[in-house]
This record gives sequence, C-alpha cells and structure tokens, in this order.
Amino acid sequence: MKYDGSQLRRAFIHERYGVRGRAILVFRGPMDVPRERTVDTEDLDEPIRGGDVLHLILDDPTRCEPAAAGLLQRLLVVRAREVLEERLSVRLDRDGDDLLHDDRKLTVSVFKPAGPGALAHLGINVSTEGVPVPATSLRDLGWDGDPLELGYDIAASFAREVDDVELDLTKMRW
Repeated sequence: MKYDGSQLRRAFIHERYGVRGRAILVFRGPMDVPRERTVDTEDLDEPIRGGDVLHLILDDPTRCEPAAAGLLQRLLVVRAREVLEERLSVRLDRDGDDLLHDDRKLTVSVFKPAGPGALAHLGINVSTEGVPVPATSLRDLGWDGDPLELGYDIAASFAREVDDVELDLTKMRW
C-alpha cells in the first residue's frame, strides 16, 4: 500500500482490516504525501516522499488529550530506536520525533489528535530511493532481512510498553 497521508484518520484500520479499538498497522510501501494531506505545517514546503518505506500507523481511540497523541508518537519513536539499535547493532540519534544516523534522516513521523483519539505515523526508510532530503535507510545500515519483521518487533515493543504503564496504574493507591 502506498502511504499518502489519507490513512492517518480515525478508524482507518478498523474500516480496512476489521480491527477495532487500539491498533498498530505495519506495512511496507512507497510514500508520497501531497501538500493538502501534510499535517505538520513545518513540512508544507518540503515533499514527504520515499520509494520504499516501512510504515507504522497507530490509532488509539482511548486517548482524548491532544498532548497524549504527541506523547504516544514519541514513545513509538523511542521504542523504534531501541529495537533498531539492538537489531542493527548501530547507534542512532533522536531529534524530537526523528531518528538519524550521521545527521541523515532514517525516519519521518507525525502525530494528530483525532476527535476522541490519537493517531501517529512512523515511516522508516528501507532505501533512500526518492527521499528528497539527506537520508539513510535500513539497507544502508546493514539490514538485509524483511523490514516487516522489524516493524512487527517495534509494534510489539510499543504495545508492551503501553500495557505495562496501564498495568502500573492498577497498582497505584489513589
């Protein structure tokens, strides 16, 4: 599937795949987000493209605070960094919601509050084909396996972290 930003909407995963409630969708495909679907106003003048990208889309209808969407996105990026560093045996830098290697972007990411709910997208370059900024990729960093395997590991790591926080809430004295 080509990611064009239209997938970053409430209930996309439910409508397309029948998964209800909180969900993370992992897929691989090109990316080309037109200006009218660009969420972050800082990105309006730069094309968001890539010929081969690993995508993770988060849809959490239970988070109503707008800041929660941003915090979930950052947690997704942090968990991605940890999984990628371990699996690729490489050190990555994080600048906000971007992962970089040698000052070249490995990822693109955005979050969006969505009525009652939070949405986030994380794209990880599998190759640098078609990327309009100085970039690196999973292939450049030595990954020759299936990128979806990394995506599933990131999604599982993120889900465990969120579940752990929610379990911790049940142990609190109020």
